[in-house]
Amino acid sequence: MTEPTFDPWAVVTLVMQELARTGVKSRFTGQETGAAKTAADALLTAFGVAPVTPPD
Repeated sequence: MTEPTFDPWAVVTLVMQELARTGVKSRFTGQETGAAKTAADALLTAFGVAPVTPPD
């Protein structure tokens, strides 16, 4: 059985869309965007999902 995988950037996008939908506005600088991806990686790992960047 293979471990489930998911794109961490998709998690960042999903969270930002949900926050925007509820009226929360935020902007990230380049360095903060990297931190968001790191946090998404950690969240996926905690749920037992391997963070994987899809091929272009």
